[in-house]
Amino acid sequence: MKLYNRETSYYTIITIPKCLVSKYGKKQIWRSLNTKDYKLAKLRAELETMSIRRKLLNDLNKQKEKTSKALDFAQILDDDDDDFFEDDIDIKDTVDFSHYTEEEFAKLDDFYAMANMSHQTYEKFKEIKKRYRQQQKIQKALEKEKADNQIRSSIYDYDEQQAEDLAYNWLINKIEDEKDRLKTSKNLSDDKRLYRENLSFYETKYINNEYSIIDDEMNLYLFEDIYPKPSQNSLFDMRNAFMRAKIQFLRYIYEYLNGVRREVEPELIDRIYENQIIINETLKSRKPQKPDMTLSEIVEAYNQTPSRDNTSKETKERVASKMNLLADIIGKDKVIRQITADDLQELVYTIPFIPSRFGSGKTANKTILQAIKMAKVDETLPRLSIKTQNDYIQTLSSIFMWAKKKKFIDENPFDEVEMPAQDIRDKQGDKYLSFSITQLQAIFNTPVYRGCMNNKLGRMTPGKKIYRDAYFWVPLISLYSGARLNEICQLSLDDVRIKEGINIIHISNVEGKKVKTSAGHRDLPIHPVLLKLGFLGYVEQQRKDKNNKSKRLFPELKLNSRNEYSAGMSK
Repeated sequence: MKLYNRETSYYTIITIPKCLVSKYGKKQIWRSLNTKDYKLAKLRAELETMSIRRKLLNDLNKQKEKTSKALDFAQILDDDDDDFFEDDIDIKDTVDFSHYTEEEFAKLDDFYAMANMSHQTYEKFKEIKKRYRQQQKIQKALEKEKADNQIRSSIYDYDEQQAEDLAYNWLINKIEDEKDRLKTSKNLSDDKRLYRENLSFYETKYINNEYSIIDDEMNLYLFEDIYPKPSQNSLFDMRNAFMRAKIQFLRYIYEYLNGVRREVEPELIDRIYENQIIINETLKSRKPQKPDMTLSEIVEAYNQTPSRDNTSKETKERVASKMNLLADIIGKDKVIRQITADDLQELVYTIPFIPSRFGSGKTANKTILQAIKMAKVDETLPRLSIKTQNDYIQTLSSIFMWAKKKKFIDENPFDEVEMPAQDIRDKQGDKYLSFSITQLQAIFNTPVYRGCMNNKLGRMTPGKKIYRDAYFWVPLISLYSGARLNEICQLSLDDVRIKEGINIIHISNVEGKKVKTSAGHRDLPIHPVLLKLGFLGYVEQQRKDKNNKSKRLFPELKLNSRNEYSAGMSK
């Protein structure tokens, strides 16, 4: 090894043995040492050239093995190659390290060792230091494990907020882990079914205060994240918080599997979530079982049923073409469960305006909705014949009948569609329609039931407050009694009574109240869900309220110009 000063920096030069020149394609290897200081350059040269010289020695050994004669290395190298070995004896120990213990070796500074040790001593130093560091690492790990176990075995009296914070952190981590797992899941339909069943199971357990079922998951989280065990006094709050987190997790992932993409709520769901669980119990039994499909997908499945095996390909294509056109009108991406009777009624009144040669002539390069708009103002534009219109309607009706039979929908919305007279098909019907399950779930998942900001302008702003007033009770009574809106809003406190041992609501037209027909006078049993939600407690509270001079069940509702109390509720 040689050092060469090129003014800007020292370079180390390694001479390649002649027998290896052909292999390397050069006689020397130059390396910049990035310093003008000679002593530092010499130290760096030692480290810089170590791996290169080792490789050259390996190549020389291989060369020797290939040589038939037993040559001494000195015969392989010429005089110029002597520099290659000179470094092996250039640097000697400048300090007597023979009496050093392994611990003293391990504590030496690396730079000091490089500057004062021979190659042999330095290699020993590196091995000792590596072993010492490994031992230190193991020792620290053992000490940490001991400290962690002391924390895990200790008892802590968590307050309610601390319990909720821990449960929320567990929830966030669990959601992220599960979303990663679902990316590689091969059977999402099974996942969806499992989450639906688990959600129902845990909600039932929560309602019945059976919180201990969450212990395994809660204790595992506390152990893995190194938290103390909850004290007996705080165990209830911890279990309750983790149960709510579990329900929140199951609900989020179930919605995620059904295509809903949203942020996780910024905090743990409130304890009053129990109200929402109770409300949803009767709705869940009617949840759809089959996967969501669009109208076009339903038609494709319909055409592939064995009962249509004898139907010609042309007929199937005509059916698909007609239904795909109607799907474009009603919403191509709208799943069949979301198609309401209102949607179909509107569609029936729109069919007469479909141009007979859509896609050609005046309707070329137009969407179907644009073409229909043109037909409504241009009477000269040819439209479908009455026969073809009826064919569209009949086919659509058959598709929905088949979808209900195969349980892609729970109810057939087409049953509620009125067929207009042929000369007035451009007029809308005004039939009242019932709420769908999806709409009901949307209503009873609003902040009114999940928790709102305040009772003034913040009823629809998410918060933690539940106000059990008309806006809370009227929709619930309507859901579980079938009574009309104004019939409920006009109730007096005396209308809630006991008859033959049964809690009832009495509907009548006495004292200025109204019913639609004489048959409207009736007694409605109070549904068990309303009782469980505390309806009778609310009634008793109103009876004791000295400010309720009207003695009405919902005194905050006021009469409108038509002498009805339902105006505010119907908005």
